[in-house]
Amino acid sequence: MTVDIRRYGPYLAITAAGLVVAALAAAFPLPNLDTFSRYAVMAEEFAAGNWREAFHPRFGLGFPAVAGTLAWITGLDGYRCCCLAAALGWTLGLFAFHRLARQLFGERVGWFALVLYVICPQTLLWVFKGLREAYKTAGLLFVVSGILARARREPGSPDASLGVWETALGLPLLCLFRNDAMLMALVLGLVYAGFDRFGRRTWGLFAWAALLLQLPCWLNYLWTGWWFPVYQAIGLLKRLGAG
Repeated sequence: MTVDIRRYGPYLAITAAGLVVAALAAAFPLPNLDTFSRYAVMAEEFAAGNWREAFHPRFGLGFPAVAGTLAWITGLDGYRCCCLAAALGWTLGLFAFHRLARQLFGERVGWFALVLYVICPQTLLWVFKGLREAYKTAGLLFVVSGILARARREPGSPDASLGVWETALGLPLLCLFRNDAMLMALVLGLVYAGFDRFGRRTWGLFAWAALLLQLPCWLNYLWTGWWFPVYQAIGLLKRLGAG
């Protein structure tokens, strides 16, 4: 049985790169105060089942849940599991960047994009320091790829995909990993809606995003009594209400 390198080669390369980076990051993590004092502790509390201590409304639910699940499965300390979780986000971003470059410029440039992403020092620092920024980057790339797929639809072409799955995957990465990316998700969702002329796909994506936002709303309600997705904005809302 032979493997079609042209078709599956990029996915094999992405998987191999993700495994190598994850192994190196877990073996040789770089010190970072935020990870040590925040995310690593939250991951360990998640693995121990202490849900009240595992989340904080400022940081979103996604990263502590992923790192905590890895800590529970592997038994590794929270810091190394944060690096593994960041490596997963890095791998998703690598896949999204390759897809976007291939959509814009073709297969050869898609391969070149893989190389550029792998050797980019900033994204690798996110992994080796166990940070969650890679998820925001991956989410942005996926949603932009989805918008491009919808915008480039030829008249009369079948309605297969049209960027739905890329957008549906990118929205959780934007909404659940960083609070400051929720506004970005809203703006990009409206861009997609414009190209889709607010069709059924758009309303399905809006319903999916609204469902996702109930998770941070629930967390904020537990902490503040406000059913609102962005914790940082609750103080402003309180002041406006008091005024």
